[in-house]
Amino acid sequence: MTITREPSDEERRSAEAAPEDPTVALLKAWLREDATEDPGALQQAEAELAAFKRDMNAPRREAGERLLYPDPNEPDRDAPHACTP
Repeated sequence: MTITREPSDEERRSAEAAPEDPTVALLKAWLREDATEDPGALQQAEAELAAFKRDMNAPRREAGERLLYPDPNEPDRDAPHACTP
């Protein structure tokens, strides 16, 4: 079990005053550059993601291993099965 606490006022001020991590700044810049509301671009990105997941799952499916990206429409073969009387 993980116990978390709220940061103190001093910790908040320190975090606000600290310069942004260069890696975080780069990732934020990439997100701003790639942002789009174009339906065609969004549809293409979703199709590319689906193809990536399918291709990553293919060898694991063939080997009978747990899938990295389970399909929500397929039954989960690793889930515990209910016993029927």
